[in-house]
Amino acid sequence: MNAKLCKKTQLLSAYYFLSIALERSKRPEILSLANGIIEAQQKEIDEMRAWYQSWYGSAPPSGEFGMMGGMMMEGMTGDTSELAAVSSADFDREFIEQMIPHHEMAIMMAGMLQASTERAEMKQLADNIIASQSREIEMMRSWLTAWSN
Repeated sequence: MNAKLCKKTQLLSAYYFLSIALERSKRPEILSLANGIIEAQQKEIDEMRAWYQSWYGSAPPSGEFGMMGGMMMEGMTGDTSELAAVSSADFDREFIEQMIPHHEMAIMMAGMLQASTERAEMKQLADNIIASQSREIEMMRSWLTAWSN
């Protein structure tokens, strides 16, 4: 599979994964989290497209910034069918248990971006990803603890 097709597949898997949560979860906190992730990733993609236009004088090639969501959701492509098959009673827990490692991977990748870019706006994007996803991990872990009691 070529890299662009792989990126698009990962991005579609990310949206599919989140759409499963929006359809199946009954917990307002999960619904809010899924909607927030979708909105944040779309904002990041739009921002990167604008930077590309500014830096290179043309629009990015079609699908080029699907990689952001794809990379952020890497490792989840095989998990979507598993999540869809989880019983309703276990769904929210399984969703969170899959989201936490995804967020940890995103934080690691954002750290790599910070170390490798000279562009201030890219460093700020990485800072924002690290901060927001760290907060979300703490929040999800607190939900798991609360739901276990």
